[in-house]
Amino acid sequence: MDMRLGYFIVFTMLALALAACTIDSFKSSKSIGRALGLLELALIPPVIGNAVIVVSGERIVSLIGYYIYFIGTAIVMATLVNFANNYCGGNRNSKRKPTVMYIILFADIVQMLLNPIFGHAFDVKSIDVDGETYYKLVPHFGQTIHRIAVYFVFLCVILIFMVMAAQTARVYRERYTVVLIGMIVTGLWQIFYIFSGKPVDRSMIGFGLFGILVFYLSIYYRPLRLLDRMLSRIASRIPDSLFVYDPDGKPIWANDPARELTGVKENELELIIERLTEMFGKRDPSRNDWSEDRVIGNGDDALYYSLEMHSVMDEKNQFMGSFLYVRDKTEEKTN
Repeated sequence: MDMRLGYFIVFTMLALALAACTIDSFKSSKSIGRALGLLELALIPPVIGNAVIVVSGERIVSLIGYYIYFIGTAIVMATLVNFANNYCGGNRNSKRKPTVMYIILFADIVQMLLNPIFGHAFDVKSIDVDGETYYKLVPHFGQTIHRIAVYFVFLCVILIFMVMAAQTARVYRERYTVVLIGMIVTGLWQIFYIFSGKPVDRSMIGFGLFGILVFYLSIYYRPLRLLDRMLSRIASRIPDSLFVYDPDGKPIWANDPARELTGVKENELELIIERLTEMFGKRDPSRNDWSEDRVIGNGDDALYYSLEMHSVMDEKNQFMGSFLYVRDKTEEKTN
């Protein structure tokens, strides 16, 4: 397979993947869905433009490919600003109004559309690569304006994500840092292409992969580390006793009321089974859910407890462990 056909296939596959992401984004019920869909849709023209440039050996067709590429890139930046505005500020009462950036990008698109009349932005010239004719970009001052406009907006978006990553709580930073790293890598890849003088813009592969990454993070990604910490904090604040066991029935976590009930310290969890057996009798953690009431003591000194054991299964219905919930019902029983 020659280089021309190989890149054309890669760009085509990326365009199809972005089209699928676009459809799925617009169908999503998430608030970010529309902004994400517009970004995914905008990423398609630059990728297609590069596919046209790669496959074409004709000057006029290559010029059309470059116009699709450059105008499409400006539109990508506009939709990226809109996406960042929703992704980083969508839960706030007052969203940012990035009007200046939209004006800059609109002016850039206009000056690119005027290039056929004034020839101020760019031209192309034929070069021979391994016996194949390619049309390489010949930039003029209008192309410099285009790059300044695009990279200024791109840098502003990067700064927005950097600020959000710095200001937000540590458990939320992953939401912004992954997108931030993707943008930085894509931007550096694009800068390398500009200075390399290569006829094929390989950085468009990065644009396509970035779009797929952002789609996954926005629609399907679940911040498991965040969920683990939040669930741990929630469980810690439960006023009743909560014991968590691994699949082998060994205690691996207990909240403060549970440790107080059994009289064990945080580094003595292995004693929990022994203490619970002394209090309530022997009941091994198992896959079978059960619940029962227990009374400890007699008369006025009696303590009333409600015990519930629940098994936990994963998404494949495999046993992950279990938890025991112990509620002190003495006050409500004696009043």
